[in-house]
Amino acid sequence: MIKRLIFSAITAVVMLLLSSCPSPGGRSRDIVEITDMTTHYRVVIDALGRGHYQIGQDYARKTLQMLPNWEELADSYLVDCIDQSGVQPATIYPILINRTQDIRNQIPADYVNEIEGFYSMLSGAPSNILGDDKISKSELYILNLLPDVGRITQCSAVSVFGDFSATDSTVTGRNLDWYSGESNQFPQMQAVIIFQNGSESVCLIGCLGFMGAISACNDNGIFAAILDSPTGGAYSSLGKRSYPFDIRYALENYSTLDQVAGYLTAATRQYTYGHLIFLSDATESKVVENDVSDNSNRKVRTYTSNLNAGVAAWPSPALDYSIGAVNSFVLNGNTDNHTGVAVNENRWSSLITQLTNYAAAGITVDELKNIISFDNGNGPGFQSTGDLYNEYTQQCIIFQPQTNTLEIYFRARDGSLEDDPVFETIALSF
Repeated sequence: MIKRLIFSAITAVVMLLLSSCPSPGGRSRDIVEITDMTTHYRVVIDALGRGHYQIGQDYARKTLQMLPNWEELADSYLVDCIDQSGVQPATIYPILINRTQDIRNQIPADYVNEIEGFYSMLSGAPSNILGDDKISKSELYILNLLPDVGRITQCSAVSVFGDFSATDSTVTGRNLDWYSGESNQFPQMQAVIIFQNGSESVCLIGCLGFMGAISACNDNGIFAAILDSPTGGAYSSLGKRSYPFDIRYALENYSTLDQVAGYLTAATRQYTYGHLIFLSDATESKVVENDVSDNSNRKVRTYTSNLNAGVAAWPSPALDYSIGAVNSFVLNGNTDNHTGVAVNENRWSSLITQLTNYAAAGITVDELKNIISFDNGNGPGFQSTGDLYNEYTQQCIIFQPQTNTLEIYFRARDGSLEDDPVFETIALSF
């Protein structure tokens, strides 16, 4: 009898301990975890089976806990971006609001719910007052649609693969050249956001509160990065989509490079601005050239594609199995916004020269780091002189799709840039 009572007591204690611990597949942890990595914020979102509105709420809650002045930083950044446009704020601000209202109707509902959930945890600014240190709902949409409603990007990318890569698989480098803000607000908000969502897992490299893809990769090793490529013509947002959000959708829902490229070049999806999307997988890299001035000019460039007559030739066979991009269309038949534009011509030339300098053997990961961090010997300077690593650089990214290895150099939060970028490895946790 005594033994039976002792056994029952022990069983009760064990059951109590088991019930107080999460099961191996339990969901006891928070939806969002944010860690200050000193160079950036690491955001890990347990998205599998979660509601997107709830994801947005917890993302905002944790953002404000980690960075209490996030609203002030984001609001002042928008002020500075608008000032950079050269148009009076009283004129351009309502125009930007109208543009976002047009575009957000075409954003996939899950992402809208994330933005709405994020907004619900902010100060709740009911009015659109620029410079009040608060983020209204319209301003949160402007922040998330900046590449679609304004132009603040001047980027570059380069990739080696196949026989030209020392690893025998793709190595891609990408520089994000983005406006810092007058008080270096963007560097203070930089983040790597990892959505753990089973087969739809994705990593977004951008800033806190931005839900679309600026640079991104998925658990299948597909990498995508945006580059602006301006064309003439009147701006129209009516019925248009957001290409950073469409990139995120494609990465979450497709498993191959060609599927992603096909989704982003489909004529049914219209965009406001011309742009490039640099795509990589383990075996190759390609560039989507979305020349929105003509639907027939939305095509995919490969390393064997013919280029416009005014574009310096990509040497063949010396640089076969490599491809590069700056802020221009170079594919034969697309709008020539490259020829005569120094920031494009000179950086394009730098890509060719630097690849050629290392072309004696297969290019290593360290050599590609040297290529994307090229300047003319006096530190990061001007794009117009051919500096790939330049005064606007916020992030230098190296990605190896075969192993899903991600390395990034982040501009310091005080706005300073190292003479030679030092890369840190980012654990993807897919």
